[in-house]
Amino acid sequence: MSSLHCNTNWPAIQKELSSQYVEIGKELAGRAYSPKAQNFTFALQCHSGFYDLFIADLKSTAQKRLAENQIDRDTAIGFPLEKIQRNIEVYAEYCKQIALSLPLDKREGKSDGKDATTKGCSDPKVATRFGLTSAQQINAINKTKEIFLECCTKMCTTYQGRTLLLFTAPTILDVKFPLGFDLQNFFYRKSGLRSSKDPVSFSKQELEYFGIQQNEQVKNPQKLNCAEFALLKTGELQAKEQIFKTDFLPKDWSPTLKSWGYRPVTKPNENDLVMYLNDEGPTHLGRYLESGKIESKLGGEQPYFHWHDLFDVPAHYGKQVVFWRKNRFTFGSD
Repeated sequence: MSSLHCNTNWPAIQKELSSQYVEIGKELAGRAYSPKAQNFTFALQCHSGFYDLFIADLKSTAQKRLAENQIDRDTAIGFPLEKIQRNIEVYAEYCKQIALSLPLDKREGKSDGKDATTKGCSDPKVATRFGLTSAQQINAINKTKEIFLECCTKMCTTYQGRTLLLFTAPTILDVKFPLGFDLQNFFYRKSGLRSSKDPVSFSKQELEYFGIQQNEQVKNPQKLNCAEFALLKTGELQAKEQIFKTDFLPKDWSPTLKSWGYRPVTKPNENDLVMYLNDEGPTHLGRYLESGKIESKLGGEQPYFHWHDLFDVPAHYGKQVVFWRKNRFTFGSD
């Protein structure tokens, strides 16, 4: 457990943010902060584009070979590294052309603060600016390409003199293709996000604190969503049922937190909750640390948790955060 500390890093962090009051829920408003630029988020969108192209090629190849009876389901399919590199290079150039084709006022950074999408572009998630100039976008595209190809290279095998990625058709066609998390977590590490060494688990101290009996049936801790994980780490006793038994869904976050005594605050302190919002409402919940980093679990299917900067998050989490506070003592982590 750790005591509450004021955040001495907040003034520096705040300089990179803009703010406004927003409605968070019924009869509840608070100050929301937004980023002036999101380099990580743009790079993550590029990474997602590389992955979508990569997995589409793998799946189409596997489906074609199965349909033509070229292989049986247990035969490994080899994907040449040079072909993967060519495809990624082509897509990276496509991304750069989108960056360069933005209107002049967008390319020079004279933005109205809204995302700009090139007219006629079929891939808006790459055309989105995230507050970056064209040069900054191109730099992020190049770095992301290098990271993606480095990870692919590390996973290759040399077979009969060729460098190949080897998978069986069922592995490729599985909805939960395991390579997705490997590529994503590799990108996180290379981009400066710290990941937990081990998957999420319930410590003995946490189980005792929440009054969970030794043989009591609880959720798989690796399947906790972001809100359940954040409330576990802040030691919120009123969330016991949501953490260990049921699901705590985004539509319930604001009214439930309010009923538990939380209120939006304008300046975060250690152990405050950080709520992310998009145009449809709350999307993500994390825990604010004294360092100014956020401790959070980036999705229910993500077995690890991360320490990251305030807006180093996926784009669908939105471009606003609201800080919530309740006096309590917490479980700490490094």
